Amino acid sequence: FYNSIPVQEDKKQNLADYLQSCVSGRYELGKVISEGSTVIIFKAREVFANREVAIKVLKQSDIDKKAVLEEIKRLAKLKHRGITRIFDTYFEKYPYFVVTEYVKGINLQKMMARSGYFSYYMTVEILRELCELLEYARRWDVLYPVIRPSKVILDEEGYPMISPFSVLRTKN
Repeated sequence: FYNSIPVQEDKKQNLADYLQSCVSGRYELGKVISEGSTVIIFKAREVFANREVAIKVLKQSDIDKKAVLEEIKRLAKLKHRGITRIFDTYFEKYPYFVVTEYVKGINLQKMMARSGYFSYYMTVEILRELCELLEYARRWDVLYPVIRPSKVILDEEGYPMISPFSVLRTKN
């Protein structure tokens, strides 16, 4: 479907059509909501549970599937309000994807650009909550190598959330 970045719009549509055929009956695929260097993220609805989800399609086809699946299984065990949950995976054939919790909200970078600044209280509260969730992840041997405002989503209640996909496992 695609091998280079950025993905052209016609290739995204081909990907969306193919992805819909893969998830038919389980998920109703929506529009592309985000694109990063490694994934394209679609908003979707899980039919059975009638809930919104995010389908994260990996851009790379040449991955070590066994290692990636082991890491996803490990990350799926994380249970913290600030870490998006993993619901499902598809690694039978390319394109590979992971289904996660969909978080309604805005990333911290956009929020900062809109408001210009945060109150002292809000800044301290966001930092406290981020430190708490990073400490929880560290206890599970999960490190977030880079935390930047574009990777932190403030949910509808203003709680900071991060995806489990930006992590590295420690060696020890």
